[in-house]
Amino acid sequence: MRVIAGKYKGRRLYAPASAGVRPALDKVKGAVFNILAGCVEGGAALDLFAGTGSVGLEALSRGARHCVFVENHREVVKALRRNIGSCGALSESEVLPMPVERALRKLSQRGEYYDLIFVDPPYDRSWIEKTLPLLGGGDWSQQGSTMIVEHSPRESVADRYGCWVLMDKRAYGQTRITFFKHHEEEGNR
Repeated sequence: MRVIAGKYKGRRLYAPASAGVRPALDKVKGAVFNILAGCVEGGAALDLFAGTGSVGLEALSRGARHCVFVENHREVVKALRRNIGSCGALSESEVLPMPVERALRKLSQRGEYYDLIFVDPPYDRSWIEKTLPLLGGGDWSQQGSTMIVEHSPRESVADRYGCWVLMDKRAYGQTRITFFKHHEEEGNR
């Protein structure tokens, strides 16, 4: 596993073998970032269920100005911090070592907005149905923000979660990527 493009290109990323981490495949990560090409530069990213940080570090490598990584598993947080350090991305990163629900409450209180939100929970454990409605009701994105959800084909994803409207769906083997755009309707503000 590595960073595939940008200023950290080629940097190897560490993943603890015993933690059951499922890092984004290079093929899938490359396809996602090709789709996002114009959305990354200068944006703020939020990487939920960050794992080793592969996706958030890819965003930073490709020009995102800042990334908040949310990961709750203690051993994985150590690997995440190690990967951020080995890329030299400490000043552009923040790690929140806590459950996603708690992190979202904390982030909502800060009043910060994210241009890219990556959601990649463990497959088939109901995290999609728990997390996406929380994101639909929160205040951490703005008009034009993009949310990228990685999930298994067995998990159902709706066409809309509050302000998030389905934009595109892609299939890569046993991985599904669903893209949402933040779209405020006049009556929903």
